[in-house]
Amino acid sequence: MLLKIRVGDDVYQRDVSWDELVELKEILKKLGFRWNPDAKEWVRETPPPCGEALGTLSTRLLVKLPCVHEVRIFRNYAYVPPELVKDYSKLQYTVTRYRKVTCEEYCAEKAYGDVDLCIDRCEEGDWSTVLKVEEVVQLWRRANDGKIMVPRGLVPKLNLPPNTLP
Repeated sequence: MLLKIRVGDDVYQRDVSWDELVELKEILKKLGFRWNPDAKEWVRETPPPCGEALGTLSTRLLVKLPCVHEVRIFRNYAYVPPELVKDYSKLQYTVTRYRKVTCEEYCAEKAYGDVDLCIDRCEEGDWSTVLKVEEVVQLWRRANDGKIMVPRGLVPKLNLPPNTLP
């Protein structure tokens, strides 16, 4: 049985068995394809979203179907597929802070020789025990569905391919 799929102006076709057609029909419905009885083909005007279902369909049909990466914006965040984020360093920065610590912590970090002698001198000399701490602040996190969640103002820094934003 001939299975025809139309995505925009492109047509893909392949002979499949009846059992295989029943399975592929369910995948096509999930991807938003609609049956056109006049042309006897499954039709979708725009490429479907990339994902596992489309990968299964492409593998079964032995053809690479076009797809678009789905980027959703909800409230103040954009949800981006992880394969589109090439450089996570653009979504994080380093903050330098200074933190007051005890003599024990200070000497454990700074002492080059005898730690006990350093602690005694610190306590007797009333040292200013401040340590420099560098902290990496990440402006992204992984959502429950596996997508990368970033503030929507940072989306231009991701250099996403065209036709990915809603």
